[in-house]
Amino acid sequence: TSKIKNRTAPSHTKIITTDSHPNSAASNAIESAVQLLNRNQNREALNMINRAIAERPQLPELQYGKALALTRLGFIDEARSTLVSLLLARPNHEAARDLLKEIETEGK
Repeated sequence: TSKIKNRTAPSHTKIITTDSHPNSAASNAIESAVQLLNRNQNREALNMINRAIAERPQLPELQYGKALALTRLGFIDEARSTLVSLLLARPNHEAARDLLKEIETEGK
């Protein structure tokens, strides 16, 4: 899992924070979560992302950050399930496809 542990949060996750409601608690949580992911503080990032999902569940892109944190924390089955759900909502989410492929490859 060395490649996963070194993966930085994608810039498109950060873009979500500048969408509508830039001062909402969800946007603040997303921004903080991206910073935490990039510092490999995955448990804290996961907590922030879960709060953001609770406030704005209509943003399936949040699931990518959740899956990344879960993968880094060793919760592979939950990460896989999160990615599958994300890809059902956003089939063209390239980063999610890549992470899922990486999880499947490293799991063999």
